[in-house]
Amino acid sequence: MTHPRLPKDADFSAIPVLGIGKVHKFAISTSAAAKNTDAFPQSKETIVTVLADDDCYIKFGDNTVEATTDDHLVKGGIPFDVNTKGNEYISVLATVAGDVRITERT
Repeated sequence: MTHPRLPKDADFSAIPVLGIGKVHKFAISTSAAAKNTDAFPQSKETIVTVLADDDCYIKFGDNTVEATTDDHLVKGGIPFDVNTKGNEYISVLATVAGDVRITERT
């Protein structure tokens, strides 16, 4: 069995690369937090990439989770990789209405 070739950094060390899995795309607003409708796998920690049109606040939890302005700020237009720690949902509150894409990484 052959393994895929990984890209290398400036020191010729292999860079681990995650595959692309399911994408959750939904609208976000400044008035109420939104969350993914399809749950992430609960039984394992999942790495996801968060990419929002504009700055937003995120929080992981169960199906009742609600992000607020006290939660983690993610800069708009910059992919942010994060571990779900086994949580099934991500709640997102926008600073400017737009869209967010949450990509499960494999």
